[in-house]
Amino acid sequence: MTEEKRITRSITGNVGVLDLRRTSEKAYTALDVTGNVGIVLYSRDTVGLLGQGEMTGNVGTMIEVEPDAEVRLGETELTRDYFKGREAPLKLVVVGELRVSPALPVEDIENGLGSLVVTGDLICPNPALGAVQAKLRSLVGTTVVDDPGDQVILGNLNLDQPYLHALSDNSTLVVLGKLSLVDVAPNELLVQKLRRV
Repeated sequence: MTEEKRITRSITGNVGVLDLRRTSEKAYTALDVTGNVGIVLYSRDTVGLLGQGEMTGNVGTMIEVEPDAEVRLGETELTRDYFKGREAPLKLVVVGELRVSPALPVEDIENGLGSLVVTGDLICPNPALGAVQAKLRSLVGTTVVDDPGDQVILGNLNLDQPYLHALSDNSTLVVLGKLSLVDVAPNELLVQKLRRV
């Protein structure tokens, strides 16, 4: 009597993104994940596999994504270059922050972007927001709308008097991070320098 050996592929530790969009049942049932998984990407064809594998730990987010979607990890800027030379609209998954370039025409988004999934912050200029939202299938994060002239600060900001003095009058700040007011600034200076935070 021969016993069939089960080949197991083990992943020990935390996994940022587990892409199961093109995984076969055989490959998935041989997968043993010990640790936390931040994001699981699956397709309509692989959704039935999700309850079958061995995953020990927490799963943050599960998102259905087309198998042919392009996955980008980290900070990404959506520019005109994304749409050049493509025969079909781009299906895009961004795991991280997505910035939409203010120079990107709305028509390029409408015609060149097929679908969009973002797991992170979406920073979009106000004129393009409607076109981007129409393509958005999933957003796990916040949307920050910036107008022309807004100053976007990525990371933490200590809004102290020297920083305020260096700002132009009527400035708008968009802070993606922690905003600290350690020193007490005079109200007159705040009113003069800041239109909106």
